[in-house]
Amino acid sequence: FGAVIVVAYHPYTLPVSIWIALQEQGLPAALPLALLLLLVGLPLPIFAFLGRRQARAGVSL
Repeated sequence: FGAVIVVAYHPYTLPVSIWIALQEQGLPAALPLALLLLLVGLPLPIFAFLGRRQARAGVSL
């Protein structure tokens, strides 16, 4: 995150947008963006885990 802030501030990525919203407008503005980050990012490791588990059982997706 720190390298992104220093090297590639523009265009804003989601973590940078969350940080800017937190700094400028406070926690109420940053929470919806943080929730969006969780909704986008959390399914990826869950699907990877389920895919590995099913592959070990011999079932493919």
